[in-house]
Amino acid sequence: MKRAIAIAPIVLAVAIAVGYAVRKHDASAIPDLAGDWKSWRSAFRISHDGDTYRIVVDDPNGFLGGTYIGKPRGGTVAVTGPLSALCGEIQYVKDGDKLQFCGEEFERVHAGAPRA
Repeated sequence: MKRAIAIAPIVLAVAIAVGYAVRKHDASAIPDLAGDWKSWRSAFRISHDGDTYRIVVDDPNGFLGGTYIGKPRGGTVAVTGPLSALCGEIQYVKDGDKLQFCGEEFERVHAGAPRA
């Protein structure tokens, strides 16, 4: 019984350390997404405050438009917003530095690039 009591704090400390490491890894699984992104018909303007992203979607002829709020989870950003019941996450694709959301693929708009 004394051995179990002595081991319990060690197990708790290890569990806390593992939990912290997993959260830290999840938060760093995607790069900073802040900036402008464009698909063939929609545009994202992404900003962040701490670990929370704010995504403003401009989709004048479609249904994606609105403001979404989300936090990174691994390679995705889990979002709430107008279509979050149907499309609840934005997927980051490392190969090509792209985002996928609700069937659309978005590419970064680099500084100095013309806007559509």
